[in-house]
Amino acid sequence: MNIIDQIERNMFLEKVFPNGLDNNLLIGNLDLRLDGNLLVDIHTLQKPHIEISKWGTWNKDYNVIVIKILCSGLSEMHITNWVANKFSAVNFFYKNNRYIISSKEENSSVSITCSGLTFQECNTYIL
Repeated sequence: MNIIDQIERNMFLEKVFPNGLDNNLLIGNLDLRLDGNLLVDIHTLQKPHIEISKWGTWNKDYNVIVIKILCSGLSEMHITNWVANKFSAVNFFYKNNRYIISSKEENSSVSITCSGLTFQECNTYIL
């Protein structure tokens, strides 16, 4: 599943990643809100399809793009050994009217279940 197709307000993401995201991602930040929503930062090492002038030059000013997504209607979240979380395969599923975002490594795992995904913003940094 191409997660970008499932995200509301995704026009910018479709321009930056017209073929979708590769599967080497990092769930890098989780901001749990009292209103039942969760802000998720998904980091990608994927070069953008278009140049964004305010970001600068790829591999000079940045080589990671952080995509901030609001997960509304959070119903489940499981985290094991968060500090061992790293770039890896992140899986996206849609089942029983819920989105499931999950990542599992040898020593860590993250799983989020919610009813909606809305793009918020992107920012960048250099590794």
